[in-house]
Amino acid sequence: MSNSSLRPFSKGNVHIVKGLNVMVDGIRKLGRIVGDRFIRVSQTAGGVSIGLDINAVLARVAKGKFRIYNAYVKTDAGSGNTIDCYLTTDETGTEINVTCNIPNGMDLNEVMPLLADGDVITVAKIGGTWFCVGLFNTGGVRVAYCKDDAGAGASITCYLDTDGTGAEVTVNCSIVNGTALNSAIPRLEDGDWIFVNNIAGTWYCTTIFQTTENCACS
Repeated sequence: MSNSSLRPFSKGNVHIVKGLNVMVDGIRKLGRIVGDRFIRVSQTAGGVSIGLDINAVLARVAKGKFRIYNAYVKTDAGSGNTIDCYLTTDETGTEINVTCNIPNGMDLNEVMPLLADGDVITVAKIGGTWFCVGLFNTGGVRVAYCKDDAGAGASITCYLDTDGTGAEVTVNCSIVNGTALNSAIPRLEDGDWIFVNNIAGTWYCTTIFQTTENCACS
């Protein structure tokens, strides 16, 4: 690849590279490596929010000091915070391993956007490590499918987004006057779907459950 294709900026005519996100969520290591000239770190309710100083970044790119590239995801997102990609060209580009710093230390298959084979992300190589330059978050309210029938506890294992194949997550449920989902309504069964949300790394069901009582009918 020629240098001209890697430096799409010219004095007096600055264009932002397609795919560059100016807000990066949770990239603590990137913030430490690049430094305060380029990164603005702030604490938010959802974790650490990092904003790129776009003018400083563009100045570095124009000098060939800081470059961003397109990378094509090789496989669907899984557990952990890294993903294999092809650099610049799908299927035939150089394979690289990209670090994605995720809110609250979650897995890539638990956050949004949910990366899939062939998706394009923006990456930068800093300090010998490839980083994803993009925004990942919990995606707000999500759908989860119960893996099993409700048990004697207040939590239940579910598949996130897709029944049977989504990431397995433990969902905590609020039960009025009780602690057992198998004694509460609505009574959850294998395959039922519920709305869930992630707060500080823990999944919660948005439904409030009510304890049921056995009664003797005459």
